[in-house]
Amino acid sequence: MAKITIKELESLTANDAGRILREDGNLAGRISLRKDGVSVSFFYRYRWGEQNKEYACGSWPRKSLTDIRKARNQARALIDEQINPNEHKKTAKAQAYAAANVEAEQVKTTKVQTLTVQDLAKAWLLDGVARKDGNAELPRRFIASTRQDRSEQRLRTRCSGADPHRGQPRRSPASHQFLRRPFPDV
Repeated sequence: MAKITIKELESLTANDAGRILREDGNLAGRISLRKDGVSVSFFYRYRWGEQNKEYACGSWPRKSLTDIRKARNQARALIDEQINPNEHKKTAKAQAYAAANVEAEQVKTTKVQTLTVQDLAKAWLLDGVARKDGNAELPRRFIASTRQDRSEQRLRTRCSGADPHRGQPRRSPASHQFLRRPFPDV
């Protein structure tokens, strides 16, 4: 058996679909027809205990032929260490998936910890409330109440008798009746 070359792979046609290419070192490739052309799925055949197994090395043209051979050589090295390459691949995927889940959970918790009241209210309006009017009235009321809270803060600052810029009492405090006029909702 000779080595599979890139020219040989590039010359494959739809008529070759179903054929199996073989190379030294138990590397074989199954030719299949895809939407974007011909594809070759490579696998490494090995014996594990009493059974013949196949290890998927990748498919050409997504992976280069040298990368496919590297995957085969890594599988060989694992077998020499008495490690099943298929089981090793499964555990590596599971660990990567678990690590990604942990990272996503950390991002989610940090995002939740940094949310403002307005962000929480928006999330609540989108997900937590189902009114007949499609929640049209709630955002307006929420915005109006936050405006009212801000206006009350300004009122308390003005009535406190302190000049916010100088830190000393005002000389002529404004009358409370003048300041307590309701602010118009916009």
